Amino acid sequence: MSQQITYGEEFVSHLTALSRQTPFNYKDLQQIKAMHREDLAERLKSECPEISDFVLSSTAREVAERVHQKRMELAAAASRGAGAHGAVSLLEFVVQLFSATV
Repeated sequence: MSQQITYGEEFVSHLTALSRQTPFNYKDLQQIKAMHREDLAERLKSECPEISDFVLSSTAREVAERVHQKRMELAAAASRGAGAHGAVSLLEFVVQLFSATV
């Protein structure tokens, strides 16, 4: 028996590998890991339709790479700012990332 990896688990694993850190809420990460593509897209749909559509049309790795890229762009732009400290919700962070860009 082989255990099938969920879309959310692949997304979180790839994002973690790219970022080399997970400054996100552990409970939130566990919930995302259990999600399938449609679940994740539905969860994000009301707050950020753009990323919801991207989740539905892209692989988990592509979404993780895009989130990582946006995160790095935002960090570079706000390098003089205080930044976020502590564990935050990954879903809230993704919504903020995509809402912050034009």
